Amino acid sequence: MSLGPFDMTGGPFLILYGVLFVATIIAGFVIPRAMRPDGRPGRVTDEDQIAWLAGGKARFGDALVARLLAARDLVMTGKDHFSVHGRGGGATAAEKSVLALYPPVRWRDIEQALKPYVEPIARKLAKAGLLVTDGEHANLRFYAVLPYLMLFVFGATKWVIGDLRDRPIGFLSVLLIATFVFGIIRFFTIDRRARSGLDALENAKLQAQRLKAAPTAPEMGLAVALFGTVVLVGSGFDDFHKLRNASSGDSGSGGDGDGGGCSGGCGGCS
Repeated sequence: MSLGPFDMTGGPFLILYGVLFVATIIAGFVIPRAMRPDGRPGRVTDEDQIAWLAGGKARFGDALVARLLAARDLVMTGKDHFSVHGRGGGATAAEKSVLALYPPVRWRDIEQALKPYVEPIARKLAKAGLLVTDGEHANLRFYAVLPYLMLFVFGATKWVIGDLRDRPIGFLSVLLIATFVFGIIRFFTIDRRARSGLDALENAKLQAQRLKAAPTAPEMGLAVALFGTVVLVGSGFDDFHKLRNASSGDSGSGGDGDGGGCSGGCGGCS
């Protein structure tokens, strides 16, 4: 009895698997884009919320520190340390937590101080209809990863048959591992933003195009929130951009692809 594609010899099957692997990667991006909920239309004016929409918790931290640097409440000492000059200052609870740190202050200390403030921002955005609900997020994850699961089962079936027939299975093993790893990465990088959140972010960027080139000190936080630390290149805060670029690869893009990285649960990936 013929086993269809499972009767193919090693070379042709690996070529078929490679083609399906590429198709699976594409499907993993196309499916959540097509299924993304509309959410509720709205505007975002809060800098912390804008930063979260643009790049998740990483961008939130970048924008907040940029505000403190511009206000001279926080000063970089060397290439990776900060000193507090405005102890007791700060306009928000998150800023006050950073300014309460004692030297030597490093980026990981700032991240730790800001951790309690990340999820409340996400909850506010979800309540406003700019992020998908937990159920919708789980649904997007499932359908984005489903092609990887199907491909893995397909390849694993051939692997078992090849092993039983004492055929070489080394290259197929590598492809199966790659499928598993890519599937895990896709699972954890599904964008939580609804279409309304993406629209709100795009509108905010359109209204603030000037900030990409010439932000003033009071505008520094908003500029970084929208466009990333790349707006600091060539300014007096260039060392901060270099620090964040070295640690997170922040090039200023926050749309589909990490926010955002995709940390903080997570703006930035579709």
